[in-house]
Amino acid sequence: MERLGLIHSYYMQYYYRTREILREQAEGGPSRAEQVVGIEGRLVERYADPELATMPPELMDRGGAYYSTAAVQLIAALALDLGQEHIVNTRHAGAAPGTPADWVMELPRRVDAQGIHPLPCEPLPTFVDGLLRAVKAYELLTAEAAVSGDLDTALQALLAHPLGPDADDALDVLDDLLDANRAHLPAFFPGDRPEP
Repeated sequence: MERLGLIHSYYMQYYYRTREILREQAEGGPSRAEQVVGIEGRLVERYADPELATMPPELMDRGGAYYSTAAVQLIAALALDLGQEHIVNTRHAGAAPGTPADWVMELPRRVDAQGIHPLPCEPLPTFVDGLLRAVKAYELLTAEAAVSGDLDTALQALLAHPLGPDADDALDVLDDLLDANRAHLPAFFPGDRPEP
């Protein structure tokens, strides 16, 4: 952190410690997705208990244990015209220099009864900006592919992501992803649509 001059989120380990994460998974450690599925299953069981009156400890393992608190504080800032600063995902509207103004970014905002107002921030360091742009390209291409059903755009999305598959494997990965998510991607499978 001292050398990079920033405090990064938990998820950066996947980019900055990729080899270690893959080694742990190859040794039989569960992936983050597998961990979350297990935690979610236990949470659903707990939430079925009408006597539950405290926060389940599994939320601390899941992440997002305090999202409900943050959401209520955000709603209060809007409803009560508090003018507080909150970290919010919205279009940055020019607050992040050097990036398209319509990009959604998680940044500080002033929140009052008139809405959520972006606060200016410093330009990103070059190495962070590069990663942000690669991941954003993946997101934009993925959304475009999902809407259009264009296989070439979906392939571009996979190849744009820094953690995506090698080009030699990308088509097989794409086929697997489309097959596993067929019900959610009607543009790729127009024949699957039910008759009106």
